[in-house]
Amino acid sequence: MPRGWGLVNMCFVFWVMRIVWVPLLCFNEGQEITAEALTKSPFIEKRHEFFDLNKDANITCSSKTWREMIYNIWKVKVKGKHCCMAFHINGSHYDTCENGMELRNGTSGESYLHIPQITLGNQGVYLCETAYWGGTYNAEITVSARVPPQIFSRLDKLRNGTVAVCSAVGGNPAASISWRTSWNSTVNQISTRNPNGTYTVESRLVLPDRVSRENLSCIVTHPSWPGENKEVPLPWVLAGSMSVFGLQFNVLMVCATLMLFGVVTSCYILWRPSKPMGRRKRCLCPGST
Repeated sequence: MPRGWGLVNMCFVFWVMRIVWVPLLCFNEGQEITAEALTKSPFIEKRHEFFDLNKDANITCSSKTWREMIYNIWKVKVKGKHCCMAFHINGSHYDTCENGMELRNGTSGESYLHIPQITLGNQGVYLCETAYWGGTYNAEITVSARVPPQIFSRLDKLRNGTVAVCSAVGGNPAASISWRTSWNSTVNQISTRNPNGTYTVESRLVLPDRVSRENLSCIVTHPSWPGENKEVPLPWVLAGSMSVFGLQFNVLMVCATLMLFGVVTSCYILWRPSKPMGRRKRCLCPGST
């Protein structure tokens, strides 16, 4: 082989790849995205990553730097829509997403996909493939926005007793709820997926009869509060009703008001000054002199 022939072949290969590599790699962007559709590699890493809502998210495919890489491909499936982003070391790039996402390089040469101010609409499956000198790396990454839940508590009166209810609404992922009590009781917990992809968790604690509610509280744990829990005390008044003490107090106040009104009215009738009869008659007969 003539000297320098290997270099000529390499340049020719790069020239051909620059022309045809993007259509070949993103040819099935309108089809169902699966790991098998992206690559035939026997090893595909699957992971789930969360990013804080309304903050920038940087998703890394592999630890390879641009000095080691040949190309990097991202296929995205979000809310039933598909798009593709790719970049080659020869400068070729391809982007059908057009939603603000972009491929960037870090200060150390690592490549990552940048999502500005991630929202619930960015949640989905992100498939990536990195080709480097010596092999390929493939990953299937489920991306979710981390959303702190809103916490509510109440007491419900049932036929056979009282139930304490603690709810963590609109969180992602689903929150965990536990109870701080001085007794053992039955707990029922339900997690519901909301239409926007968040979760609502409701925990119901059956209260025994004649127990003190002073130390009753629910504890909510969520990844949005690392190393911290939210403890919420339960209200004393039942939801949709009032306590027995409150009802008795209101009845006493009404009775006292009526009694006071009766006493004042009686005193006014008995002690008011009486008018002379003749003057009263003259007042009743306007024609009299």
